[in-house]
Amino acid sequence: MIGGGMGLYLRETYHPHKRQPRYPVPLPGRSTQDLDVFLSAEVIVDREAMEQLRDCLAALAYEPHQRFFQFIKAVEIGGRKGEVKIDLLAAPPREEDLAAVKISNFRIKPKPEAVCL
Repeated sequence: MIGGGMGLYLRETYHPHKRQPRYPVPLPGRSTQDLDVFLSAEVIVDREAMEQLRDCLAALAYEPHQRFFQFIKAVEIGGRKGEVKIDLLAAPPREEDLAAVKISNFRIKPKPEAVCL
């Protein structure tokens, strides 16, 4: 799931009439330099899924910025140089997934035997 500023942009662009009761009017667009990607605990603990995600990010020329959860890529658009970050985030895991993950502060990761990023 894509969240943050890009999530709002995508929602307004592709689903402008599907409003939630909490947000009865369109929210103003805003620009951020990161893409917030929310992963489920099921994906986080799935070694093959995480390896595929890592391989996709590498193929797109993203490099680790904060190990395991933030990746960065240098870009140039219209002669202006900048960077795009991808933040890998997770919602609190479901009860049945708790045994497979380690939660500390704001981080969630697979138990040590499943680490692959």
